[in-house]
Amino acid sequence: MIQRIIRIVLEAGIEDQLAVVVGNNGYGAQIRKALEPFECRGLRIVEQAGRYGAADAVRCALPELGDAADVLVTFGDMPLWRPDTLRRLAKAHLNDGDAAISMVTLRLRPGHSTERYGRIARDERGAILAAFEPSELAGRMLSGAATVNPSLYVFKRKWLAQNLSHIPPVDKGDGHPPELHLPKLLLIAHDQGAKILEVPLEDASEALGVNTSEELDEVRAVIRTREVAMTELRPLEWDDDMERILQFVRQWRAEYGVGIGSPMGPDQFLWADEGAGFLLFSALPRDPEFEGWCWQQVRADAFLRLQLLWRIEHNPQPVV
Repeated sequence: MIQRIIRIVLEAGIEDQLAVVVGNNGYGAQIRKALEPFECRGLRIVEQAGRYGAADAVRCALPELGDAADVLVTFGDMPLWRPDTLRRLAKAHLNDGDAAISMVTLRLRPGHSTERYGRIARDERGAILAAFEPSELAGRMLSGAATVNPSLYVFKRKWLAQNLSHIPPVDKGDGHPPELHLPKLLLIAHDQGAKILEVPLEDASEALGVNTSEELDEVRAVIRTREVAMTELRPLEWDDDMERILQFVRQWRAEYGVGIGSPMGPDQFLWADEGAGFLLFSALPRDPEFEGWCWQQVRADAFLRLQLLWRIEHNPQPVV
């Protein structure tokens, strides 16, 4: 899952100063192993000492982000964001210039899985005031709340660094230390008069997260129905490398009747094929969580495209 999220971020064009925060919950080694293919892209892995909340995780990551003036934050259990959504949010934030926080919001859909997300409260002008998690709703008059917070943000880094320490800790009563929650920054920003920019999200499926096996099944179903493997044969970015790949694909399919690929490791494979007017690419690596290949548009990633070209020239194998 974490590999899919990193690929989405990269395809969105966010390629510099990336950091993943890993907790000490017993899965750290597994996550680090999954991230190895991206280390050549300068990905930094940061360890969070305990379960202290997402805001603390962001605090841990900030020193690893170089001189970045703005910071995009997404969660590791939300693998369905479309690259275009990340691009829209980042572009809106940068074009505005004044927003301390830019965030995606989603219209409340009763009965949908996203109904469990934090409800957004607004002031008398309709501006975002705060977001309250379901456990915090008792006694609050939020019956008119029409939007939820799917937790995809871009922060002005200087403002973020100055205000993380102002977040009040939340004791969830589960035996773990109090946590620092990112949505608390919304009320802080509002009280300061800092601007919060809102980018509405239309496709609620993008905001699905995974905390239970049922939610994982729901995410798998969305992935299976998306046409994320396809890219037009003549996109604007078409270049000589793509032409050579296409020639390899056609020659291989004419001779063997299958696509062409090359292994990158015991469970990693780069693959290409042609069909129905599209050039299809698989991503690396194979992700057993989603019962098959995770697809991506390799054309959007020059590094992977060159990897594919070199490997099918030197070690081509039929797709099985």
